Amino acid sequence: MSAVISEHQVSKRISDPAYSKWVSKTFPALKGNIFLGSAGRGPMPITTVVAMEKLVKSWRMSITRDKTEDEITADFKKEASLLIGAQTNEVAFVPSTTFGINMFAGAVRWKKGDEIVICDVEYPANVFPWALAASLGGAKLVTVKSKDGIVDEKDIEKAITDKTRLVTLSHVQFGTGQKMQVDRVAEACEKHDAMLFLDSIQALGSMKFNVKRKNVAGMCAGGYKWMLGPVGSGILYISKDTATQMKPQCVSWTALDAEQRKEAWQKVVLGGDQSERRISLGKDISVFEAANECMVPEKGLTESVKFLRSLGLGNIEGRIHALNDHLLEQLDSKGFDVVTPRSRSRRAGITAFCGKKKFDSMDDEVQMLKELDNVKVAIRQGVFRTGVHFFNCKEDIDKAVSKLSKICQKRGLI
Repeated sequence: MSAVISEHQVSKRISDPAYSKWVSKTFPALKGNIFLGSAGRGPMPITTVVAMEKLVKSWRMSITRDKTEDEITADFKKEASLLIGAQTNEVAFVPSTTFGINMFAGAVRWKKGDEIVICDVEYPANVFPWALAASLGGAKLVTVKSKDGIVDEKDIEKAITDKTRLVTLSHVQFGTGQKMQVDRVAEACEKHDAMLFLDSIQALGSMKFNVKRKNVAGMCAGGYKWMLGPVGSGILYISKDTATQMKPQCVSWTALDAEQRKEAWQKVVLGGDQSERRISLGKDISVFEAANECMVPEKGLTESVKFLRSLGLGNIEGRIHALNDHLLEQLDSKGFDVVTPRSRSRRAGITAFCGKKKFDSMDDEVQMLKELDNVKVAIRQGVFRTGVHFFNCKEDIDKAVSKLSKICQKRGLI
C-alpha cells in the first residue's frame, strides 16, 4: 500500500496509485484527459485557482487600495528570485515572454555594427523583438543553422566574435526539446564581452536553474506552461550590472528614482508643474515595471511558484526524466523516430518524435489532433511533441503512445 502523498512529496515511482489520486485532487483540470501538453499550457494547481479567486473576491468587497497590492508584488519578487537564484531587485513581473523580450531588446544601447547571434529554430517570440531592435539600432542578426532541427553549440561558439553584442537562445528548444548547453555558450559570450539572453519558457518549472551560476545577462519566461501559472503572467530577469547599462524605451512614473518619484507624487497631491524635462531613472529592474501591475495573474504565478518550490525542483526534474525514459522506451517499441536528444543532459520535459514522414499540411495537423481526442499532445515543426510534467504517470504515457501508434499505423506512418 502506497503512503499518503502530501503536497510536499513527488513520488519516485512512475506508477503510484496514491500519487495519482493526489494529482487528481490537486489538478481538477486534468479530469477526463490524457494530458501530455505542458509545453503548450500547464494546468494550474487548485491552490493557485483558490488564491486568485480569493483576491478577486476581496476586491469585489472593497475598492480601497491597501498594502495588499504591495505585498503581492513583494511576494512575487521573493518567490521568483528564489526560483532562479537571483536578487529581488533583478526580477520583474511581465504579462508574457514576448513582452519581456521586447522590454530587454528595446533597452539595449545598440551601436551600428553590433551583432545579435540567434538560431534558426527559435520560437517567434524570441525572433521578431530582436529583428526589430536590430533594424532600429543598426545591429545585424547572425543566424546559426541547425541540422535536422538540432543546434550544435560549436556552431554558436564559432558565430560569436568581438562584434557580438548579444546571443539570444532558447533554454530548451520548443520544437525538438533540445536542452541547450547554457554554460558553454555563456563562457563563449564572456570571452567576447557579449551578453547572453535566455528564453526559458520551456525550462522554468521543470528543472533546477540558477542564473548567477550561468552568467546570464537577461532571461524571460511566461508562467503558463511548466510553471503552472495563469496566462498573462511571466518572469523577467535582468542582472543588476546589465540593468545599469540599459535605456528603457518606455517607462512609467514609478520607474523614476526615489527622489524624483516622491516629487512627482507630491505634485499630484498638492499641485505643481508636471512638464518635467529631467528624467532620473532607478538603477535596477524597477525601471521596467508597470505602474499598476495585473495583480490577479501575478498572485497566481506566485502561488504556483511556491507550490513548485515546496515540491522541490530537483524532485520534479528527476520524475520528469524517469517518465521520459519510459516514454522513449515505448516510442522505440512502436517504431517511432525520436527527434529529441536522448541523453538526460540534453533534454528536459519535451519529447519530439515522428513516423515515416513529417506533417506538411495544417489540415493534417487539425485532423490528427481531432482523432487523438482526449490525448493532449501537439504537433510542432512537423512532428509530435509531448510535454511530460511531474503530475503525469506511467499510465498516461502508455495510453497516449497506444492511441498514437494505432492512429499512425492506420495512416501507414509507422
